[in-house]
Amino acid sequence: MANSSDYLKKYGNVPFEEKPFNAVDSIALCHSFYLPVEKVYSNLNKNDVTLRELYMKSFELRGSRHKAVGMVLTKNISIRAVEIARSARFGGAKVADFTEVFTTQPAVQFAAMTLLLSDGTVVVVFRGTDDSIIGWKEDLDILVKKGIPSHQLALDYLENAAAKHPGKIVVCGHSKGGNLALWAALKCSDETRDRIAALYNLEGPGFYNDHL
Repeated sequence: MANSSDYLKKYGNVPFEEKPFNAVDSIALCHSFYLPVEKVYSNLNKNDVTLRELYMKSFELRGSRHKAVGMVLTKNISIRAVEIARSARFGGAKVADFTEVFTTQPAVQFAAMTLLLSDGTVVVVFRGTDDSIIGWKEDLDILVKKGIPSHQLALDYLENAAAKHPGKIVVCGHSKGGNLALWAALKCSDETRDRIAALYNLEGPGFYNDHL
């Protein structure tokens, strides 16, 4: 069965102007975003960071070896990140922003990134659960609480990205990131929502007691 790696091999040199961002792009991007880029982002030039630089610097920090990102998160994440970085399709995309929030009280494990694609599309991607206890605690909170702090963080992040960058917007996320992507898209302003061309909620959990 073909996967996102096969897709990148076939379309990795095809620019977004020829083949616009689609569901398989979102799968590859969301999968790769579990790479702990926060460990290198603070040392990069924020005015001129490409996805290739961000991912390859993160890969180099990990010894340039494909290894598991955590107990559950496998080395396939590292493999996919390098494939994306080396592709002409994604590699030159500008990283307009990366934000991480990690707190224990309340439990918050939040990360989001804004990419500017070559065709002018703004992609906002939310990270899913990492391997931390805080991340799993937050997952439980999603099931039993009427809203979590990361929901507001996601909404604010999307609104800020829309305010800073013109053009159509794609919002995506995997697992908890999919939940945050959907929440932000549903709760954002009419002006921002009108610019959302696509939303990809990849295996995201639902909301507590239909809390919308």
